[in-house]
Amino acid sequence: GSVAGVTSDGTVWVTAGDGWRHRTLGVPGVGAVVALE
Repeated sequence: GSVAGVTSDGTVWVTAGDGWRHRTLGVPGVGAVVALE
């Protein structure tokens, strides 16, 4: 599966099979890691 993480500065990191990709959400102060089946 894939894994998505959100760092404390509001950047989203997503595994796409060939490495990590990131996108900025602009929502600082939130941190999470979610495993996608």
